[in-house]
Amino acid sequence: MRIVYNEPMTNKRVATSLINMAKIDQRMRKRAGKTRTLDSRIDLKNSKSLGRIVSRYGWPTRKLVGKRASSKAWLLAMHADLSPALQKKLLKLMEGAHKKQKGSVDPIELRHLKERIEYNKKHLWKLI
Repeated sequence: MRIVYNEPMTNKRVATSLINMAKIDQRMRKRAGKTRTLDSRIDLKNSKSLGRIVSRYGWPTRKLVGKRASSKAWLLAMHADLSPALQKKLLKLMEGAHKKQKGSVDPIELRHLKERIEYNKKHLWKLI
């Protein structure tokens, strides 16, 4: 399926990758709603791919990949619970992008990621 972009960005290839990874993520979660089983392999694969993207480009800002794909990167970061070190790194990159240029990331998404990491510290990561 061809993705149509209605906003300026500098890297459509990365934007397309993020959008496609998020589609796979959401399909798996929709299935999990019926089967009650999350496929952690998808989360781990997406986390690894997102890690490679941020290692090369930094946080996928709105300027780099557009608003839609930047939000998809945040969604993938939210679901990187099985990779706590990466999730913390992603938060730092997102915070850095926000401090460097207001509007480069959604501040509400930033706050949600921060809250998720705090929640996971208290609950989930003790189980891993």
